[in-house]
Amino acid sequence: MQLLTFNVDCNRYAIKTCSIREVLPVVKLMSLPFSIPGVTGLLNYSGIAVPVIDLTTLISGKPTKPLMSSRIVIINHQLADNNKRLLALLLEQATEIIRHDEMMVQDYGISMKETDFLGELIYDTQGVIQLVDPVNLLSATTHNSIFKTLDNSDCTAKSSSALK
Repeated sequence: MQLLTFNVDCNRYAIKTCSIREVLPVVKLMSLPFSIPGVTGLLNYSGIAVPVIDLTTLISGKPTKPLMSSRIVIINHQLADNNKRLLALLLEQATEIIRHDEMMVQDYGISMKETDFLGELIYDTQGVIQLVDPVNLLSATTHNSIFKTLDNSDCTAKSSSALK
């Protein structure tokens, strides 16, 4: 299994590359006043308005630092009705792809509703890596708020047709 690693504070996290559509440098985002915590703005991705989630904020409560190694990662986010929408993740120090055997993944046995997106653990020579599960990234409320707003805009036709 291939993983894109990133850091939050001194902890290492990873997303499976099979979930990733594209990795981009950080660009200027359209701000969203009165936004949901963790939703940092909208990205113009080839004419499609894509919400950007700051994973550093979701995990630590602090925004991603503007580092040269910070990246925006575009994923195909699975919706509850099995449709997919584009979602962007803002990650800090996201510059390394690593390989690990699926057999090395371990469940750590703790489950909290607020952090359902934090998954299993992998141990390697540099320490622990926690997997991030994009499917469980957004609560139902956050998910509905983000995509309902986009569905009510004229971005809907472009957004849904881009994933076919």
